[in-house]
Amino acid sequence: MTHFATLHPDGSLSAERNIDQSVLRSCPHFILDPSHYPTDKDCDCRNKAARYMKDWGYKWDRILSIWR
Repeated sequence: MTHFATLHPDGSLSAERNIDQSVLRSCPHFILDPSHYPTDKDCDCRNKAARYMKDWGYKWDRILSIWR
């Protein structure tokens, strides 16, 4: 498990989330942003509706059905 959280100046944590390492490793781009993993099973690299990927510079590959 990999633990993600927002660390505040007072040392407290919020927005805590655990993501299994196998899910992180299955991401073709190995993106370490917890919002990239909307479910506990997969990342958004195979989700054409994840338009933020375009903002990050990726392009949708229609043949492979993946953000590249």
